[in-house]
Amino acid sequence: MLKDMAFSKQSPPNEQFTCLLLSHQKRIYNFILTLVPNASDADDIMQETVLVMCRKFDEFSIDTNFTAWAFQIARFNIIKFRRNKHQHFSLLSDEAFEKVSNEIERNHNNIDEHLAALQHCLEKLNKNDRELVSLHYEKGLKINSIAEKYDRSTQGLYKVFSRINNLLRLCIKQAIVR
Repeated sequence: MLKDMAFSKQSPPNEQFTCLLLSHQKRIYNFILTLVPNASDADDIMQETVLVMCRKFDEFSIDTNFTAWAFQIARFNIIKFRRNKHQHFSLLSDEAFEKVSNEIERNHNNIDEHLAALQHCLEKLNKNDRELVSLHYEKGLKINSIAEKYDRSTQGLYKVFSRINNLLRLCIKQAIVR
């Protein structure tokens, strides 16, 4: 766990906590947001989660999985939120919520492997396909804007993106199976 962090076991606890939190903050927030679809509520739960994590960091073992620990704290805060503030709005039973949150947590734990596979597969694309992917997914250009830029039909470009997506999906699947 420590190999990617900018601290050592000898670093002060507040430095360890800050580095770990900054490294995993988006993932923790996304976990919360998948279980609490209202962004304002997710923000409140994230804030409470960080406060609890800060208070309980001395109980965390630095050799274990920070994200899993954070998810457990976030899950507890979401359950507390569901019971205290929005009991009448809950669409899921507690049992269904547990199943859904467990599945989301399992998927979040696999994300690093998927992202590494995606990066590998993107590098295998030819230059033109990588540029199209970059324009659409990184720069946020719409397909019709890209089509105009390259003087191509929108329908033809949709077919190109479909081909690229299929190539990436197959490549990722093969990379993860290994």
